[in-house]
Amino acid sequence: MGRLSGLLVFVVLSFQSLHADVGLGPVPIKHQGRTPYCGLYSMSSFIELWANSVPRSEPIPSLEPGFLAVAYNALIGSGRRGTLLNELLSATRQYGIIPRRSWHQENLPFPERGVMDGWRWAHRSVIDLDVSYRILDALYKVGSDRRSTGLAYLEETIGMDLSSAQVEQYSPDLYNRIVHRLYSRTPVLVGVDLGAISGNFGSYEAVGVSDVHGDSEHEDEHRLHAMVALAHCNRPDSPRGVCQRFAQEMRDLKIPECLVLQNSWGPEVHNRGLVCLSKKATEEVLTAALLF
Repeated sequence: MGRLSGLLVFVVLSFQSLHADVGLGPVPIKHQGRTPYCGLYSMSSFIELWANSVPRSEPIPSLEPGFLAVAYNALIGSGRRGTLLNELLSATRQYGIIPRRSWHQENLPFPERGVMDGWRWAHRSVIDLDVSYRILDALYKVGSDRRSTGLAYLEETIGMDLSSAQVEQYSPDLYNRIVHRLYSRTPVLVGVDLGAISGNFGSYEAVGVSDVHGDSEHEDEHRLHAMVALAHCNRPDSPRGVCQRFAQEMRDLKIPECLVLQNSWGPEVHNRGLVCLSKKATEEVLTAALLF
């Protein structure tokens, strides 16, 4: 099938082998509501997943995708629906991210405090470029050394350096390269085209190759979407982690292995927010990956 390289869709992947628990467990299911900015949720979930895959005295708390919306808007300008993978990576490298609890701190001098809250701030900022700069300016003043508070949090508290991250478009070996990263306990952001999957994607618990009808014929039929994958299940009776949720579906659909993806549509969809894609189905819908 043809591959798209434009609009962002991500999926965060992690791996669970038969022989060792790699420790990339679920992070809280996010809900993007009716906003089109699933890439922002994927990046924040990816960072949470990576940060909490290593031993820490205290886990990294829930991160705020709204801050990424402000940073992304300030970097590329207002008015775009959806996000581009390279541009989102650039915005995260430049501005970082902050915990959700910091987004609501009383001492942060957000303009028009009390008028908007949480994602509603971010949604407005995507439209209003001036608001984005005002918020980022306020956060810079709170931060040290004129660095963004978010960048200091990303690099110093989380310990994440995205300078080596790179976006790879689809190639025949991309699936194997993703799995190689997962074996090394490194999550991977990937893109998929949901327009190639039949029916209501939110109703699936598992997707086999028979559920994929091929590439969309028209550009507007492509549905590029961001998700978070938590595990690689390499047999239907895997006893580990979230793979246990999909044992019956893998047997029923004769799926020998699958990637478990975490969506950003809340816990009401799929199997409590998670869906299993077979290897063949993943290869049909995979469009890109951010390898880190």
